[in-house]
This record gives sequence, structure tokens and C-alpha cells, in this order.
Amino acid sequence: MRTVAILCPDFCPPWLTGRAVHVNELIGGLSGRAHKFVVLQWGNELRSFKSEQTNVYCVPPGMTSHSDCGSGESPNGNWSECLAEYALHLFERDKLTIDLLHCHDCALFHAGLLLRERLRIPIVSTVHCLAEPFVRRLGQVPPADRVRDEREMCTQSDCLITVCDCMKRTIMQLYGIDDKRITVVKNGPDRASFSDEASDSSDVALLRRRLGLVSDNVVVFAGRFSPEKGVSGLLRSAMHITAKYHDVVYLIAGERPLSEYTHHYEALITSHPRLRTQVRLLGRQDRDELRLLYRVSKIAVVPSIVEVFPYSALEAMISGVAVIASDIDGLPEMIENERCGLLVPLIELGNGLYDVQVPKLVEAQERLLKDPALAAKLGAAGRARVLEHFSYETMLRRTLEIYEGILCRGSVCT
Repeated sequence: MRTVAILCPDFCPPWLTGRAVHVNELIGGLSGRAHKFVVLQWGNELRSFKSEQTNVYCVPPGMTSHSDCGSGESPNGNWSECLAEYALHLFERDKLTIDLLHCHDCALFHAGLLLRERLRIPIVSTVHCLAEPFVRRLGQVPPADRVRDEREMCTQSDCLITVCDCMKRTIMQLYGIDDKRITVVKNGPDRASFSDEASDSSDVALLRRRLGLVSDNVVVFAGRFSPEKGVSGLLRSAMHITAKYHDVVYLIAGERPLSEYTHHYEALITSHPRLRTQVRLLGRQDRDELRLLYRVSKIAVVPSIVEVFPYSALEAMISGVAVIASDIDGLPEMIENERCGLLVPLIELGNGLYDVQVPKLVEAQERLLKDPALAAKLGAAGRARVLEHFSYETMLRRTLEIYEGILCRGSVCT
């Protein structure tokens, strides 16, 4: 039995990010297939826990062995040395022999390099997203230390994985890496978690009553309240839709960080005459709650400005919900426009800042609200596409092949 140590900064229930969902599903699917897992995450939660499949060590920034090694918050340099030392202490304490490292964020990669050197084992890295160049679409300049860490992760991993072809092309262009060194393993949702059999009809009826849903015209958005997720465009489109369709309800499910951005759009919802009655802010939702939300929804909207290969779209599709998404990054690889969903273009606002084209987003929603048969057709086609091309088993099999290949070779992935 081989032991894989996963480095993932936000691996903690209820798995709020796509990266955390991806890691959780990998562990759930691969545990017992000649592999077992431990997870190192960093953050402010001073606790470790055991799940059914693995030990999860929550390591606060600045901790080394049994003492504090400084208050610096940037997980590189001295902090990385502290984390690596602390990880080695944990492995020794729990009598763990680690065979492979799998890093899921560049913030932890330097610590992974130190562990690779000390343990003399290979490190695999999965690139879920990049600050450079994508945050420039939000009018932001990528932090220099983040870009440095991304470059280090992409160029020094023994094997590099990414989750869509778009991201692979971007890495090759940015860092001059040969395509044979990068393997694409696309996210694949667990079909069983989003099947009709996984939720009782009485639970669906109860949810409809609790949310005050009197019609089938329900639009769901699953994602954080943050600029890259396109919340601004979503709400501006909702202002047009709710002015015309008084029975449409928007369900917004996701974390709302304490920020000026969140405060601004929460205030917009509560002050707008239609949004305050036709938008439900649901907050964080776990997997069971999301499954029920998809059961009551006709349309899922993914109006992101930056999006790689999101579980929000995959889970809506496998649930048979028609998806409207931005025509950006990995989303066109997932959604064939007009065949299994609708794609909406972005527009450049100037100075490199982008937004979803709100009139097109409104038009797409109106098409599906007016034509339930088309919504059902796209939903069924979307489900079929996920099952055929982005299955959970395919994600597990390809990852397992990478693990076994690099462990057998003990060298750079080709």
C-alpha cells in the first residue's frame, strides 16, 4: 500500500472550493486502490481531523515542530521550511512512510520541494488555476510572489497535471514547457452524489416550500461572492429578468466573504424592488444541499470572468439542469454551445478589464424560460456529455496511472 501526501491549502469540510472538491473526490475514489492518503493544509483552523479515508493535518502559518517560528503570513521562504519540518515531525510521530507528494497549490509547493529533498520521493503538482494571466481580466496585477511560486511549481514538478486543455496551453506559452510534460486530467463529478436516487422527493418538496418556490422557473448560481465568479453580471441580468418575469426565483448558493464587494451587492439585492423578493441568498451549501438545489432548478448560470473547469457547471449538468456559462477558459471544452448548454461571450471594458455581456446573458435566460422543452433538451444533453466525457471514473483512472507511472520510474513525467 503506497502512501500519498497531498498538499492542499483549503481541504476542509464542507469543501467550498473546486480544488477541495477535486481532492476530496480523488481521496474517496482512490483510497484502497493500493493507495492511502494524508493531507496537509494550512490556514487559521488550529485543528487536525480524521476522515474515513485519511488523516488531515491543519497546520497554522508559522508553526514548526512544537514552537512558533515567526508571524509571517506568506507561505514561502522561512515559512515553507517551518511547514516542511512540521510535516516531517507529523510523519515520524504517526509512523508514516510517504511514497509520493501531490501538491494542489503553488503556495505550498516550496515546502513540497523541501519534503522531496528530505524524503527523496517525487512530487506531482496539479494546476487548478493561475493568477498570471487570468486575474488581469479583473483589472488586477498578479502579485509578484504568487507568479514566482506558480513558475516554480510549473517548472520544477516531477509531473505536472492540469484540469483542462486551455490551462495546458497557457502553461506551455508562459513557461515554455513541452506538452509531453503536462497531463490533462479533467474534473469528473461523482455521479452517485447527484443522482435522483440520492435525494428523496419529500426532501425536494420540503425545500420548495422552505424557499417559497411556486413555479418551476428557478435559476441557480453556485459560487463565491467574488468578482471572478461574475456576480455583478448575474445580478444585473436578474434585474432585467425579474422585471419581466415575476415568478422567477434566483437561488445564490455559496460563501459570501466579508468584503466591500459582498457588501455592495448584498445592499443592491435588499434595496432593489424585485431582487429583494426574487433572490434567495443561501450561503454555504454542502454537497447534499447542492444536490437538492439542482433538483428544484431549471437553469444554472455560470457567468464567470475567470473559470477553468468548474464543478459548479459539471454538477449542474450531471443533475440534468440546463447550463448558461461564459464562453471563456475551460468552459467551451465542457459545454458545446447550443447542443448541451448555452455560452455567453465576455466583453472588454477597457484597461484589460472584462465582464460578461449582460444583454446576451439576459437573452439566454429568456430563451430557456420561454421554452421549457429546450431547457430540458439541453439539460439531458449536458448530463449525457458529462457521463461520456468527464466521468468520475476517468478522473480516478488517469490520476492513478500517473501515480503508478511516476512511482515506477521515479523520474520526470513524460
